[in-house]
Amino acid sequence: MNETLLVEANEKGRLLSKALKIIEKLSKNDLADNDIDVEGYENESVDELKTLIVDARSLTSDRWWGSLK
Repeated sequence: MNETLLVEANEKGRLLSKALKIIEKLSKNDLADNDIDVEGYENESVDELKTLIVDARSLTSDRWWGSLK
């Protein structure tokens, strides 16, 4: 039973680590700073990505962010 819990905790930790890396990369992306039209993508998709970038920036600027990494 304990081994199962440890495996699950390890997997959750791996997924959280991966999510944190994605958020970090999003927060450094400059797409949200530009008013450009990205060919081949719908404006809604670009706007959604820009919103995700802004959200990621707000997360990484939180005072608790450093303790999560």
